[in-house]
Amino acid sequence: MDALVVLDGIIFHIEFKVGAEKYDASAVDQVMDYALDLKNFHAGSHSRRIDSSRAMSVTEATPEVADLDLAADQVIAACGGEPREAVKSLLVANDFLERQLDELRAKVSAG
Repeated sequence: MDALVVLDGIIFHIEFKVGAEKYDASAVDQVMDYALDLKNFHAGSHSRRIDSSRAMSVTEATPEVADLDLAADQVIAACGGEPREAVKSLLVANDFLERQLDELRAKVSAG
């Protein structure tokens, strides 16, 4: 795991697979195992939601590998197979990114 983001009590973790060309099963397993470790073995995260919806970034993936179907499958799998939970986690992540964009736009406008 390379990064953790804590937002509104939710822990988002991101695993970067530098140089990897595909999302392989062992990498997905690693992401899921780390989410379970955070939830079960780290006292500070016991009561927090762990979001692995978009937990992996493969730096050398081709467009065919990084397609939307694969991404959707990963999001749903990371949310315990629950599509509704996947949608909710993506909405939270999108809201976070939109707030970041708003802050950057304000900084650029202010000079």
